[in-house]
Amino acid sequence: MTSTQSTANIRPRLAAALLIVVLGVGVTACSSSSKASAPLGTVPTPTQAQLPSTLAAPQKGKPAPESAEEAITRYETKHGPKLGTWVITSVQASSSDPSFVMYRISPASSKDTNVHGGYGFAHEVGTTWSVVSFGSSLVGCPPGVPGNATIPPTVLSTFDLTCPG
Repeated sequence: MTSTQSTANIRPRLAAALLIVVLGVGVTACSSSSKASAPLGTVPTPTQAQLPSTLAAPQKGKPAPESAEEAITRYETKHGPKLGTWVITSVQASSSDPSFVMYRISPASSKDTNVHGGYGFAHEVGTTWSVVSFGSSLVGCPPGVPGNATIPPTVLSTFDLTCPG
């Protein structure tokens, strides 16, 4: 056998081996997760565990206490859209006054067209947290919507928010 003949026999084998490796990597990259998912058409109830670990907006404040998150969930369940159609996407305590927490909600899925994103503030008085302001624009600014508290400017600035005027 000449060196040309042995090279001709090796090339198809190398090509086949390379193809097997490339296809194997492709299949691995496309494989699905082994985690169980909810059936199609169902929206899970928002819970503490469903808060995203990486928020869409950078975290401006400190982590919020669990009791503040529970108060927010109670408020949104009572006053907000139907449970399961919204999700809390951010909860953070003010670094200037940790008795104030800012939070954001968004639709739970693209099918929840009746849910509009918004943000609000919860405040701790004594040992009790309650939502004091919620909306989609100028939340916490004076004169405020009836039922919405004015949030101190130092707290608003913690989250890069200001009021006009």
